Amino acid sequence: MQLLWVVPSVGYGIFLLVTTGQWFGLVFGGLSLFSTVVSLVSKDRRPAVSKDQPVHFGPGRIAIGNRILPRWEALWKAEWAEQVYAALVAKNHRTQARLRVSAKLAGSLSADHRPPGQLCLWLGFAGTDSVEVNLSEAGGHGILVGPTGSGKSQLLTSMLVSACQGYSPAALRLALVDFKGGSALCGFAGTGWNYGFETDLSESAQELVARIRRELRDRQVLLAAHQAARIQDLPELSRPPVLLLVIDELQAVLQISEIQNSLEDIAARGRSLGVHLLATTQSLQGISRSLLVNLGFRIAIGKPDPIDLAQLGISRQPEQPLGDPKLDTAWIMARYSSPNEIGSFLFPAGGAVSQNLTKYLFSTESKTKDYSNEVFDTDFVEKPLKNFDFSFGF
Repeated sequence: MQLLWVVPSVGYGIFLLVTTGQWFGLVFGGLSLFSTVVSLVSKDRRPAVSKDQPVHFGPGRIAIGNRILPRWEALWKAEWAEQVYAALVAKNHRTQARLRVSAKLAGSLSADHRPPGQLCLWLGFAGTDSVEVNLSEAGGHGILVGPTGSGKSQLLTSMLVSACQGYSPAALRLALVDFKGGSALCGFAGTGWNYGFETDLSESAQELVARIRRELRDRQVLLAAHQAARIQDLPELSRPPVLLLVIDELQAVLQISEIQNSLEDIAARGRSLGVHLLATTQSLQGISRSLLVNLGFRIAIGKPDPIDLAQLGISRQPEQPLGDPKLDTAWIMARYSSPNEIGSFLFPAGGAVSQNLTKYLFSTESKTKDYSNEVFDTDFVEKPLKNFDFSFGF
């Protein structure tokens, strides 16, 4: 079609040559014809640009797919400019998101919203946003389910760090039952938040649970004296601290005689009294229906049994709201359900507890890495590190 545009020029040059003998008109027409042919040939050889192709930013040049764009933007097509602009906006969004993630992990893991008398915990990230749970409103009690090695204890530890960094010992106490020999929760035993610490080696878990049941009765008397329905309704000076009973490996704890009845009582009455239960287990087998029904906040990690997922109210396949499905090994995905919502999030793996630290500590590389010029090939932004070297602290 473009060849038709030069026909009048060539024809007019021939007319001038025949009638007047002037040859320059034909020369200009010939040059127009030559440039049009060259343009058509080179156009066919250049790779086509598609809206589905990624934009690559290099030193002084930009490419869309395999097509390197001209240096001068004036030569760009309108759709090229729109595609490059959209890629720059997305790149900036990912960079800012990574900076926010790094800032969160390098600072406090406490929940941003912590109403008085309630227990709010930071869980991890979903997309570019932090995921938090108000355990006092999300069923009052929680359970983490996943096979061995899935990261249950890691998530439980990070949730406890979030609690300790968000609340003083005057506002929160931790009753710890660790049936892994104390390896997961021992870091909290020597802190001011510790209400009691028992393991399968001490064989005194039932005594700690019985102590909590006596605490329930004392709090009921306190509420009755103030004619209050919930611990949050008490005057601040009269309000006892929130008490969180933490059990790592609930199935093993339930093998203790008569302890299941005590836990069922705590789960049934504890919510309004400021006493909460948070437990991990490899399977729901052996957990009574009367106990499970009061564990309203539920988290599935790894690949639990499909029957367990059905009882938790969590779908078998995650909805993948987090971006790239090829998750980095430094992050673990978890799915959750509560009376109000269902969702998923990522939490960092590889942490440990240290009593003499005040925040996460990362490797030198993670502290100095500059993301401002980095080009990412995925929309999943919550992977600032490939190797974690950090500690939990208070």
